[in-house]
Amino acid sequence: MIEDPQERKRRIREHFIESVRNFFIYEISRPELLNRIGSHIVVFNYLDTYEVQRKLIEVKLRDIANNFREKFSHVGYRLEFSEKIPDYFLEKHKASISRFGGRGLVNAIDDEVGHLLAQQMLLAEQMAKRDVLFYIDLTEKGRLICRIAKT
Repeated sequence: MIEDPQERKRRIREHFIESVRNFFIYEISRPELLNRIGSHIVVFNYLDTYEVQRKLIEVKLRDIANNFREKFSHVGYRLEFSEKIPDYFLEKHKASISRFGGRGLVNAIDDEVGHLLAQQMLLAEQMAKRDVLFYIDLTEKGRLICRIAKT
């Protein structure tokens, strides 16, 4: 385990690029394909710090809220998230983030928020409510909940 984050990233990058080269040259015997790629091998950064992971979650939540506003502003629906929500997702999915990266986390956010939101939107539509704020928060027991508030 390499302590210095910069050194770790450098070694991972070198290892990854060497593995890609070895794959094309030795495993599939297609060095001409490697020549087409050239120096355009991209090594993705790990989500290895709390700050990076939290920022990913915050960006995803902001995207969900913005997309929601664009789709439902004609009926006055808005979506907001409690400031506790990023920490909820970090804690719940920290093992999968370090093992599988951000895609699983983003999918989990979409699934969990989408499910709660869909239920409350159906209720609001059945009651013919307009100008509604959907607020994603946590219960006292730490479970995700969607509350409806008239704006």
